[in-house]
Amino acid sequence: NILIKRYKTTSLQDKERLVRAFESNQDWIYLSSQMGINFNIANGIVSRYKKMKSKAKEEAIRNLLSHQK
Repeated sequence: NILIKRYKTTSLQDKERLVRAFESNQDWIYLSSQMGINFNIANGIVSRYKKMKSKAKEEAIRNLLSHQK
């Protein structure tokens, strides 16, 4: 009999809630602990969001510069 370890997944709604808390300068670390989300998981969610947002901003700037005459 083989035991298979199942990892808990964080729902999209919970991820969005963390990101909204981060964006509005609320205590997303406290929120994550209240939601039962491990700090490292929550930190990864916020970090990926920040990286995605930064890349989108860079791309928008590149698009603006390439459309200038």
